[in-house]
Amino acid sequence: MNGKEPPGNLEAFLLPDEMEHMPDMFVLGTQESGGSRSEWEVRLQATIGPSHVLFTSAIFGVLHLTIFLRRDLVWFCSVPEDATYSLRPGIAYKTKGGMAIGFQFFGTRMLFINSHLTAHEEKQALRIQNFRSISRSLDIPRLLPTKIKHKDVTHRYDCVFWLGDLNFRLAVNRDHVFERLKTDTPDTYQHLLQWDQLSQARKKGEAFAEFEEGTIHFPPTFKYDPGTDHYDTSSKQRVPSYTDRILFKSKRGDINCISYASCPLFRTSDHKPVLGHFTCKIRPGRDDIPLAAGVFNREVYLEALRRRRRFLYQPALRNCPVQ
Repeated sequence: MNGKEPPGNLEAFLLPDEMEHMPDMFVLGTQESGGSRSEWEVRLQATIGPSHVLFTSAIFGVLHLTIFLRRDLVWFCSVPEDATYSLRPGIAYKTKGGMAIGFQFFGTRMLFINSHLTAHEEKQALRIQNFRSISRSLDIPRLLPTKIKHKDVTHRYDCVFWLGDLNFRLAVNRDHVFERLKTDTPDTYQHLLQWDQLSQARKKGEAFAEFEEGTIHFPPTFKYDPGTDHYDTSSKQRVPSYTDRILFKSKRGDINCISYASCPLFRTSDHKPVLGHFTCKIRPGRDDIPLAAGVFNREVYLEALRRRRRFLYQPALRNCPVQ
């Protein structure tokens, strides 16, 4: 988020026109988060609406992860657990690292990781090490009974989503990227991905080898001049790249990516956010887990309701439902 406040209207991101059905779960991860955590969560709740509640959220420095669930589904979740790992130990202001929230949903153990990895094109090896360090350092689950003691946290859960500013770059000349983007054909983005460091690392088995990703049909999401749709015009002249990603893995192939896109309408940051829509097969639940007992963030829910009512009865505010 580049330390900036989010746009006033979040509907284009949370409820895009192409969405045919309201998801049961919304998971949102931000990096370089700006402004108040509670204000951000209220605005998300107000946009999503009263059908969902803020089940859990966590913050680590400027990393923020929130999970909204359909109201009737919070009764079927275990107590959520979170963990963090800093890539810059000893530094009070945490800007790089990873955080995770894990819980059991009916009979399926779900894990969501939000991370901000090391920047700069030439630091590919360090990003790969970042991935390994985060995977081996997140110490959850602690409450859920488990027989799996694998060092890699992603092996302890059934369905895993890893999202964030992974900072992998297009290792190609900047002018070549601009030339290809002029064509804007279905093959344009797949052509650019030949030089994508993350794709190369996955193929070589260096990082995220067990993960999948939806097909990319959108332009590079980094780096823009904030407030515009223009790629970096500063003296650094950074190469446009796919730094912002959502990857997933499951033990039984239970996750299907329905859509994967960026949101070009957001201009407050030097990144364009990415969003994915997924279906996930859920196994029947068991009664041997510590249930969350329907707990959710009531304060956020009530404040969001107040704002929605104010919006409905004050037409002058209708251009921005979450102010």
